[in-house]
Amino acid sequence: MTRSDGKDVIVSGTKGGMAYAFDPDNNGELLWQKSVGRGGVLGGIHWGMAANSDSVYAPVADTDPPLLTKTPGAAKPGLSKLDINTGETLWHTSSKDYCEGKKNCRSGISAAVTGIPGAILAPVLDGVLRAYAVEDGKLLWQFDSTQETMGVNGEKGHGGTLDVGGVVATHGMLFFNSGYGGIISSGGNDGNVFWVLKKKSTP
Repeated sequence: MTRSDGKDVIVSGTKGGMAYAFDPDNNGELLWQKSVGRGGVLGGIHWGMAANSDSVYAPVADTDPPLLTKTPGAAKPGLSKLDINTGETLWHTSSKDYCEGKKNCRSGISAAVTGIPGAILAPVLDGVLRAYAVEDGKLLWQFDSTQETMGVNGEKGHGGTLDVGGVVATHGMLFFNSGYGGIISSGGNDGNVFWVLKKKSTP
């Protein structure tokens, strides 16, 4: 990533809940490190962050079931915005309460997030795709991908857990798959839908 001052930076995250920035022009020197979550087997930063010339957006899962939680401290599922120059937390939006009243649900953000102008697209483990404002982390809109639908192939389907790969955004459309059975035993839901969302036209 190239910062606003023209300097190249490599940013990386770990399941331990740490975000790092390295200097590729100085043998990978560590520029800063920041703890954004508790971390764990199903915690921390899993599949990928987003960044621009000023900021890093770190999704945090922190959804370990009790038997897998070995790291002390409170879980911090959600999305954090960090200053790309210093690692300072600019805001954190919690996803901790997204599973209230739901069964077999995890509320962390494990999948890779995607940056688009003005927003960060975050596929949450509860199956809801959410868009957060880059300025303050406020929720802009959300789409429940777990709903039943009729596919263009004439087959009924439903989505489930959103995990692993993020959203592809291009030409005013969003492309993503819904349903991840790999973590059913720890709160995931399978599904079989590939969603394509199109931006509504304004009159």
